[in-house]
Amino acid sequence: MTTKMTRRTFLKGAAAAAAAVSLSGLLTGCGGDQELPDNAVQLGVFNVSIYGLNVDQGTELGGDAGAITGTVKIRFSDSGSSMQAVPYQGMFNATVSGSKLTQVAPTGRLVVSDALLGKPFATKEVTLKLSFPDEDTRKAYQSVKYRALLKDSLDQIFATEYKNMKDCIESKVFGIGLESYTVGSNDFYIGYGASRNKMITLDTGHFHPTESVADKVSSLLLYVPELMLHVSRPVRWDSDHVTIMDDPTMELFSEIVRCGALDRVHYGLDYFDASINRIGAYVIGSRAAQKCMTRALLEPIAKLREYEANGQGFQRLALLEEEKALPWNAVWDMFCLKNNVPVGEDFIAEIEKYEAEVTSKR
Repeated sequence: MTTKMTRRTFLKGAAAAAAAVSLSGLLTGCGGDQELPDNAVQLGVFNVSIYGLNVDQGTELGGDAGAITGTVKIRFSDSGSSMQAVPYQGMFNATVSGSKLTQVAPTGRLVVSDALLGKPFATKEVTLKLSFPDEDTRKAYQSVKYRALLKDSLDQIFATEYKNMKDCIESKVFGIGLESYTVGSNDFYIGYGASRNKMITLDTGHFHPTESVADKVSSLLLYVPELMLHVSRPVRWDSDHVTIMDDPTMELFSEIVRCGALDRVHYGLDYFDASINRIGAYVIGSRAAQKCMTRALLEPIAKLREYEANGQGFQRLALLEEEKALPWNAVWDMFCLKNNVPVGEDFIAEIEKYEAEVTSKR
């Protein structure tokens, strides 16, 4: 069955997605060299269509270059001559990432003889093979394929809606064994989320160590309805150490409050550390996140914005620095007292007691 390959349908299946590099440049020569309206082109007296494109991972061409393979259907569309012939060489070509692919097959000449007179729609199928110059070019070609597959898969998953459920999508900078290429990159998921009105998940461990996750909040909230946070503590990579009250976490919660987005952001803690008491780790991380929020809510935002609006940069910076020493911890202690939970470091003794009386006896 012929697979139609318009630009509209490139992304609808694995075979079509493999051809996502512009097909308009794939069929040239023999009077063709025009943009393809579908998957066919008129080359002189021949109507040529191409389908079933895939990427050959084999090494038969030498090295790991591989090739694009497919099937070409050639139909003789003119009965006005007793003999029509055209060389296959150079009939098909494509360029990927600036590198030209080499036509390996078909070879020889396409000949339509007297035997086909009176049969203007006689067809012939041949195998197409275009080899990549190197492995890197093949990988660049395939990167479109896998992201197109992911896009199509997500569309199918989200086609069914469920009540009382909010869909989140989440990117990752890299994965173990996927260091060179991650399909669900940040660029992919931001584009998908914005175009599909989905909730974006920001995992603080899924970005480059020098990247500010807090800075993404105000940008994303302009284009997506809500955000989901996975608050973690990456140590050089997505190590999921216990969340603490460090600068990135404080800045993240401050940005949420500054954006007036308390009702548009959901919070989840994402960490594990088997080297310390699990309950202690849970409590430390939970209290750290709550402290960051408490401090953010107490920030003198109105005054800071007044300084900003008046161009008073010195005053704004001075207040930001003094803010760090404001007694927000007194408010935190009162919050703990009102909710009947340990104040300050008193929780340490509580956890040690629980460990001695309960977890150590399991």
